[in-house]
Amino acid sequence: MKDFLGCCLFSMLFGAGLAAVLVTKNKDVRNAVKTGTTLVENKVEDIKESIEKAKKGNK
Repeated sequence: MKDFLGCCLFSMLFGAGLAAVLVTKNKDVRNAVKTGTTLVENKVEDIKESIEKAKKGNK
């Protein structure tokens, strides 16, 4: 069991490292990740504003 968990941990770390290298080297992937992150941040801000407006409307 210990060997299995060690192998899983090593595989996850190796995959994360490989993904990080691919993202930093490939401009298209990096731009897609950047665009997606920006889109998510904007949506979260919109949701926060909607919640604040709803709270003010209930008072």
